[in-house]
Formats: sequence, structure tokens, C-alpha cells
Amino acid sequence: MAECLKHDIQKWNEHQQQRREHGQKEKKMKTLELNITSVARCLGLMLPPTDQLMYETVARKLFQPGESQSEFSNPMSLQQRLQKEVLVPLRQTLAPANEEGANKWGYDPCPAYDRKPNVGASAAHKYMLVLKKAIASESVSENMIEASAVLPHWIVRYAVEYNGRYERAAELQWKRMVEDVYKKQGRLNNCLAVCDAGASVSVALGLFVSELSQGPWEGKVVNYSQNPQLHLVRGEDLKSKFSFMHSLEECEDWEVDLGKVFDLILEVAVNENVKAEQMVRKVFVFTFFKQFHDGCWKPRCGNYEEIQRKFKEKGYAVPHLVIWNLISVGYAPLRTEEPGVTLLGGFSDAMLKSFLENDGQLGPNQVMELAISPQCYQTLAVFD
Repeated sequence: MAECLKHDIQKWNEHQQQRREHGQKEKKMKTLELNITSVARCLGLMLPPTDQLMYETVARKLFQPGESQSEFSNPMSLQQRLQKEVLVPLRQTLAPANEEGANKWGYDPCPAYDRKPNVGASAAHKYMLVLKKAIASESVSENMIEASAVLPHWIVRYAVEYNGRYERAAELQWKRMVEDVYKKQGRLNNCLAVCDAGASVSVALGLFVSELSQGPWEGKVVNYSQNPQLHLVRGEDLKSKFSFMHSLEECEDWEVDLGKVFDLILEVAVNENVKAEQMVRKVFVFTFFKQFHDGCWKPRCGNYEEIQRKFKEKGYAVPHLVIWNLISVGYAPLRTEEPGVTLLGGFSDAMLKSFLENDGQLGPNQVMELAISPQCYQTLAVFD
């Protein structure tokens, strides 16, 4: 998509220059004369959360980091630039001349990361709006903060976007969710996240998992790379931590060496004299647009039997490996030949909620139940 858009906008700019030179009216522009693809139109037809991940991925491939690294690491800025400089002019050109300005394709001219909060958009936003107003009026109380009201990736989004209007509310919500619920209940404790530095959802989930562990794993994440490293997340608040994680080295060829990840875990455990019960229980690989499917994780993991042998020698159990391809829509979790590996595909708030409530476990039956849980399916009957 990025290559197509790069080609299309280059041809569009050349055509615009020719039109200005010859005084041609814009109404006479012909799509065939431009010889462009329909990628700009197709990209606008995607639905959340796929559109958010795809927009961000395409923008990072289309644009190079400029003088301001902070601008390039800001999803909202990338969305704005992609829309303004590329998608809007191409979509207008692809629309028929007799429907000029009619928004024929139903795309949202406002970038996915720049959509202004809508009071009626969702229960989560209504909740955050009430919390923000309570903070402003100094009437907020502990009883007002519901730990499960907002999911982690949405809390981080409220912290880093909307010009800081929800930053304090996001900080309070995050603290309540992490400390009062997950740490007390022990869910997702002593887990380690391997996350794409370029994907906001992956960064948010990696940050969340890092704050639930103890010992040498507390506050740590592993970058998605052929040379993975264990990083201590730096920052005083969600916004600065989010920025730090975006700055981590990411792998340009979309490969991760999972064998090195396991070696890294074992090395830290031995050096820190970690007890068996304090060992990492699960390794979550939060990725997007990576082609993980049944069996293909093995080349990235090296000799799995050798990994098991190394851990057993040191008195540890091998952590369960969960690879979650956040952007692969349309298929359920896959079974693998190894009992210690789970592959997940697709993403929705319902999937994430079930994932968090079940200590990182999500199977095909759960995904099926989530898919048919909406009210619109409750009146259907199956005739076989």
C-alpha cells in the first residue's frame, strides 16, 4: 500500500504541475490519464481498529523521519500528514467529476488518531468525560474510578492525545487498573511482552504487562527485533513512557528472533538467581502485519527442544509463548504442535477484555462466543 500511494501521489503531483502549466481546468482531469491505483480509496473503507493500525503502518513506510523525531513518533501527526498530503487529494481525484465534493466513498476526512471525542461515542468516553470534569472541579473520589471501565490501549490514547485534556484522568484510571485490580488479583503477573515499537496498540499492551510483574521483570519490555534486548521503561507518566517505547529499535524486515528472547530470559534469571516460582510464566509477542501462522514461528524460535533442555537444566519451566498478530482479521486462534505455544489473530475490544480477564488465555471457543455475543445475534436460530 505504501509503495502504491508513493507512486500515486508522485503521479498526481506531476499531473497537477502539468495542469497548471497548460491552464487545464480541474474538472477535466481524468483518472486514467493519471494511471493511479485505488489504494487511497480502499484504505478509507477499513473499520476500526484495523484502520488505525494500517494507517499508522502505511504512514511510517511512506514518510521518513524528519528533523523532529517527536513528530514522527506521534501517531496523530502521522495520521494528519497522511490524510492531508496523500489520501484526500487522491480520493478527490478518484471520485467521479459529477460527484465533486460528495464524499462518495464515505471516508472520514478526520484521521483515525485525530478524531475529536464525541460524548455519545461510547460508554468508555462518557466515563472519561465524567472523570475529567470531576478532576477539574476537584470533586473526584476513589469510588468514582472503575478499574475495568476503560481498556489499556484506550487509556494510553487518552493520555497522549486530545492536547492533554484527558491526561490526568488517564493517569488516575491507569493507576487504579494496574494497582487495585491486576496486581492484587495476580492476573498477568510475571509475564514479559515483546512488542512492536511502531504500533500504538502493541506499545500500550506491552507497557501494561510490564507494570504487572515483579523482580527483574518489573517495568521491563523486549523490543521486537532480530537483536532483542530487555529494556527498563523510562518515564514519569504514561505520555513519557509511551514516547520512550516508541523510540525502541524496531526490526525493519519484520522478523523477530524468539530464540534470542528465550536465551535473554534465561540469562537474566540465572544472573539474578530468580526462583523457579518467580520465572516468567508467559511471553506475549504483540505484533501486527507479521505473517505468523501454524508452524512458521519455529524458524524464529530456533530449536524449541534445545530451549526446553536449557531451561530444564537450570531448573526452570519454559514460559508459555503467546504470539498475537493484532491486525490479522478473519481467523481464530490456531492450534500448534507444541503445547506451550498459542497463536492469536485479529483484534477487538471484546477479545482484549476476555484476554485480560482470563490471565492471557484466549482459545477458539472463546473467540467464537465473542463473535456471536452482540445483541443482534441473540434472536437468530440455527437450523441443521
